[in-house]
Amino acid sequence: MVLQFTALMTQLMIIPFAIEGYWRITPPPVKPLTPEALKLVYDTLHKGYSLKGTHAQGLETKGHRVTVAITVENLSYYTVRHPLVREEDGEVKDFEPSTAIYPGRNFTFAMWNKGGIHTTGTYGSMSLEVYEAERRVVLMWSAPYNFNMFRNWMGVGLTKKQNTGLENATAWFDQMYYHGNDTNLKFNRKEFKTDENPVTISDTEFLVLGVMGTSHTCRIKVIVVPLDMNKLSHTVRRDLGLAN
Repeated sequence: MVLQFTALMTQLMIIPFAIEGYWRITPPPVKPLTPEALKLVYDTLHKGYSLKGTHAQGLETKGHRVTVAITVENLSYYTVRHPLVREEDGEVKDFEPSTAIYPGRNFTFAMWNKGGIHTTGTYGSMSLEVYEAERRVVLMWSAPYNFNMFRNWMGVGLTKKQNTGLENATAWFDQMYYHGNDTNLKFNRKEFKTDENPVTISDTEFLVLGVMGTSHTCRIKVIVVPLDMNKLSHTVRRDLGLAN
């Protein structure tokens, strides 16, 4: 009888939690990025890479005056998905809107200026959903045809929590190139004229870093990093010698 009573009491204690539809489990405390993790992030950002085997393969030998190879690397344990590219000018090669960038992976695509009589470069914006984090990462780039008047510019941003919609996507390039932050999108931009120091944006959850080359044939790399060590991808944690 004692055993039966104990079992019954246990069930009665469990029922209220089951009725609410979830377990009251306290999530692990946020563990800030260590100096070793930050060093790995910056090393990854500046690490050279080949375009072979990517959608940008052969881009830099096609004879275009302005080319941009854009790589997005996901160092989080989230899946980064549903990329949307809006080319304000220029052309995009083999872009796949269904692309998903799984934890610890990356994705590269290419942009270039239009040929013929066109004397413009390539500029536009791209956004990607951080699945289950309810955010979008937004990238803006401008790679001009003529450096006598303009220079390369790049911006990185984060939408607010619980906003993965695209109703403002058509305005993101103009906002990030000409204007400033609003309640939906926070960002920073930088001119890439003489150096390749990164442009960054961060909040309480994520750090997004981006670098862009200073020439007409340039590469862009964007890295998405969680600010919680517990939410780094398996491969990053392995490289840091952490248990998964």
